[in-house]
Parts: sequence; structure tokens; C-alpha cells
Amino acid sequence: CAVQLPGREDRYGESRFTRLDPLVETLGAALGPHLRPPYSFFGHSMGALIAFELARHLRSTDSRHRPRHLFASGRRAPHLPERGRHLHALPVEELKRELEALQGTPSGVLSHPELWEVVEPVLRADLAVCETYLFKSEPSPDGTPISALGGAEDPEATSDELDAWQLHTSNFQGRTEFPGHHFYLQKQWAPIARKVSDTLASVTSEVC
Repeated sequence: CAVQLPGREDRYGESRFTRLDPLVETLGAALGPHLRPPYSFFGHSMGALIAFELARHLRSTDSRHRPRHLFASGRRAPHLPERGRHLHALPVEELKRELEALQGTPSGVLSHPELWEVVEPVLRADLAVCETYLFKSEPSPDGTPISALGGAEDPEATSDELDAWQLHTSNFQGRTEFPGHHFYLQKQWAPIARKVSDTLASVTSEVC
């Protein structure tokens, strides 16, 4: 089940979140009543950060309310600071150059004024969510299994930064890298799906 945040597609006219805490609180209220164990979270880039904090938020309301597994894709571990300058407030042309380097936004969108007008506020909001995030430590790591996934050539989430997710669980399931850059998953859906399926099957087998 995919989560559609405000400000996208048929929710385009709704106010976008620019901070993570209110986003997670809203998601918790909306999704919490519908989540019945066993369930797992998969998040890529900003989605990995949202999934991590959503899992912590749900546990804070009910210690039994936790995902079976968290798949964190294309995102450095949450305690690691953002590197470099913030992008969400850059002038337009500088922002376009940075987005082009990430290889996730089609060049046609960046060069087409009408398309850019549509996607720019969404991109800036998402960047602001990530770049203003402040990690808050917990007394001890939770036991929810975490698997880190990433692109082998992704400068935004290196091997060491993916491995650092192990600090946030007592049950780290390791790192898996696929060919590609930050948006590697656009061409790797099949092997990613197999990885997720095999991992969940293994967890189910161990529980049984």
C-alpha cells in the first residue's frame, strides 16, 4: 500500500509538509487504526526517514505497535547529519543543477517551464522536510529488524552510511546494494521486490 502525501497528484491542492514531526503525527493518526500486525515499512530516501520516525511514533503510543520489518532505502542513517548546504532554499538555477546531479528528475521537467512550475514546490517541500530534521536519540535501540538498501554508486547514501542503520536496532539485517545511483530503484524494482519478499519470508519462518 503506497502512501500519498499532501501536495501530490490528486492531492496537489493540499498544503505540503515542510517539517517531519507534524508529518509523522498526521500519518500516525491516519494510518495507525488501519495497521494490524504483521506489517512492514519500506521507504526510499525521505520515505526511509518517514518510515523510521513513524515506527518510533507508533511505538510511543503502544509498545506492541511496531512493524515486523523496516526497509530503509537510499538514505543515510538518521543520526548522521545532512552534508553540504541546504537545497530547499537555493535559487532556481542552482537547485536545478543539484537535482540534475542526483539523476532522479527527468531533464525534460527541469527544462520545461510549465512542468517545473508544478514540481518545484513539491521538491522544495520534500527537501525542507529532510534538511530541517533533527534526530532525537532513544535510551536503547529497538528490536525491530532493519534492512538497509541502496545504490552502489549513490553519493547520498554510501556503504558506511547505510551500515550505520545498525545503531538503531538490536536486529540489523545488513546492507544490500544494487547497481545505480540515488534513484537506483527506478530500474531495480524486480530484484528489490525479491529481496523484500525473501527477507519477510525468512522472518516469518523464524517466528514459526
